[in-house]
Amino acid sequence: MSIKIIKQGVLTTLQDGGRKGFRNMGICPGGAMDIFAMAVSNFLVGNYESAAVLEINFPGPGNIVSAKCDHQFSRRRPFCISQ
Repeated sequence: MSIKIIKQGVLTTLQDGGRKGFRNMGICPGGAMDIFAMAVSNFLVGNYESAAVLEINFPGPGNIVSAKCDHQFSRRRPFCISQ
């Protein structure tokens, strides 16, 4: 499955669980802002809890179209997509 984002949001980013355990080497852990929401979203679609997700901030994307399915997501509605 693939998706096409027609109009991205201002701060839409691709985030995963981060890099924990490397601060002693000067590497920030990074990762998603809301780890719980990322884990729940991944659970709902059957992914590992730290799998990469699109982190969408206000204002969100205009339209997201699923390329191989008959789904289109528009406006500000929560959604989960899995392969």
